[in-house]
Amino acid sequence: MLTYLRREDIQRYHGCWVVPPRGSVGNGERWVTAPFETDESLTCFVLHDVLAEAGLIDWARRGQGFMLESLHKARDPANTTSKRMARLFRTAGLNPSCSPCSTGSGMPKLPWHGN
Repeated sequence: MLTYLRREDIQRYHGCWVVPPRGSVGNGERWVTAPFETDESLTCFVLHDVLAEAGLIDWARRGQGFMLESLHKARDPANTTSKRMARLFRTAGLNPSCSPCSTGSGMPKLPWHGN
């Protein structure tokens, strides 16, 4: 999910900032299937208000394309994201299985019913 997050996917839904799931994404050259590991991956992800307060949501919505554009230069962007997040977690002394890039992130979600 994090790897394939597009800036234009961030939207307001019932007063919350959310990202609905996408089954596939275009990378400018071709369409790529966004992997879903569980049924929960098909629900809307809720973004914490602190991201809006810090200006990240405004920054993201000013552009288009992948939030983490540089990852898409890798042959396998999702695997690259997972490895980099695991390295950051280990550096911080945390268990990499707690990373939002691992299955069952525990991130808050809402069922998606469209706009």
